Amino acid sequence: LEALCHCGEQLRTVLLVGHNPGISEFACQLIDSDQPVSLTTAGLCQIVLPGVPWRALGPGMARTFAILR
Repeated sequence: LEALCHCGEQLRTVLLVGHNPGISEFACQLIDSDQPVSLTTAGLCQIVLPGVPWRALGPGMARTFAILR
């Protein structure tokens, strides 16, 4: 989450690449879910966040979440 907080305000879309279990735990934090997110190897998910400054992001702020691959 800290990495996103440092994004410039002019950015509207960010691609975050990571490894498990960290990236799945990160997704869980943004969607505020008690259920684990199960991203597979080379998996891809989309998380839509509210239109707030990146530095204001926090747990549970995701609007929608979808596993795309």
